[in-house]
Amino acid sequence: MIFTLNVGNEYISMAAFPGRKEGNKDGRSVPVFTAETATDIKKTGLDYILTFKNIFELNGLRSCEVEGSIIASVVPGLTSVIKNAVEDFTKAPCKTAGPGLKTGLQILMDNPAMIGTDLISNAVGAVNLYDTPAVVADFGTATVFSVINEKKQYTGSIICPGMGPSLRALSESASRLYDISLESPKELIGTNTEEAMQSGIIYGTAALCEGIIRRIYEKQAISTVIMTGVHAGKIMRFFDINAVTKACPPSAESRPYGSIKTEYDENLKLKGLKLIYEKNTKAVL
Repeated sequence: MIFTLNVGNEYISMAAFPGRKEGNKDGRSVPVFTAETATDIKKTGLDYILTFKNIFELNGLRSCEVEGSIIASVVPGLTSVIKNAVEDFTKAPCKTAGPGLKTGLQILMDNPAMIGTDLISNAVGAVNLYDTPAVVADFGTATVFSVINEKKQYTGSIICPGMGPSLRALSESASRLYDISLESPKELIGTNTEEAMQSGIIYGTAALCEGIIRRIYEKQAISTVIMTGVHAGKIMRFFDINAVTKACPPSAESRPYGSIKTEYDENLKLKGLKLIYEKNTKAVL
């Protein structure tokens, strides 16, 4: 198995994938399991080892089945802690996504080294598993739109405040508003404060997504929008791709692809990490 982990500011997502010995030959295998745990900078390596142990046991797996691991992290203070914990737990090497690892992705940005490894992992998954040109909409701590052209090149990003931080900022800045759960609203127009705030965050983010993608679509072709991230499932049902295409009809010159497909892939980062691992492993798994 290949064990993949993405360390985000709020959550650590992880998955195990079959290695080539188990029949995986094209990077499209379904994860053996996926799991999430809250990111906690105060936890020790031993704490994380116990977390991994519990997750593996719940899924009927043993750590010795892991042939290798890879980690992507946007939390520098936890990167080495979790990498070492993974290696102690699996007794197998763990790679760290970032400079020095091959991705097969051409990045057309001013400073490619500044792009988060989570966004790189998303893009690697997108160009290998979906049609391009594409936009990856990642709904996490930040809401990030990564743009990939028809040549499978990463051309740039748009970074917006995420749903969780936006909600916290609202409750902290307005004395009469308070912390609420990030749930889907029952109606567009809330009849109480909690529902009104939920509607604002969910519908507001969906409208943001439609507006950003429409503006990208005005400038270049898009064939696929891939929605991922911890909050993507909450947005998917409120997102209307027709709002993009109707407002900006396709033209033969600038938008030859016409209709846009919408995909939901909650494990896109982890699939991308698996592909990066395989590109950097000489031995046939």
